[in-house]
Amino acid sequence: MPVAHVALPVPLPRTFDYLLPEGMTVKAGCRVRVPFGKQQERIGVVVSVSDVSELPLNELKAVVEVLDVEPVFTHSVWRLLLWAADYYHHPIGDVLFHALPILLRQGRPAANAPMWYWFATEQGQAVDLNSLKRSPKQQQALAALRQGKIWRDQVGHARI
Repeated sequence: MPVAHVALPVPLPRTFDYLLPEGMTVKAGCRVRVPFGKQQERIGVVVSVSDVSELPLNELKAVVEVLDVEPVFTHSVWRLLLWAADYYHHPIGDVLFHALPILLRQGRPAANAPMWYWFATEQGQAVDLNSLKRSPKQQQALAALRQGKIWRDQVGHARI
């Protein structure tokens, strides 16, 4: 039976092992809800999944719920966080949890942020670019907006 090695926000430099119930799958970097302590559940981040545990399998508790289908960290951020925990000798659970937004730490769904973009309206399309001769940056911006949508992350690259 697969074992999830879960990092919890506790001041201990180790992960905790939990059984994955049959039919439940999870990837490293995904959040899970697990039992911890007396009648308490916590949100943890799966560090790895394997078939072995330091404890006998019959002593392990099961993961209650998998909260994410895909990891909440990008691959490069994940590697950086693991490195930081190792380099600074800090508990992996603390490092991972301080890298998460508060709502994700509380077990709320990881919703995608809205995608923002700008475009030239009908009024903007009607403006004569020559009327902006004294404002070359505005002229450049309006010309770019007339070509189509400019996404929020492209604004810096457009150098407008």
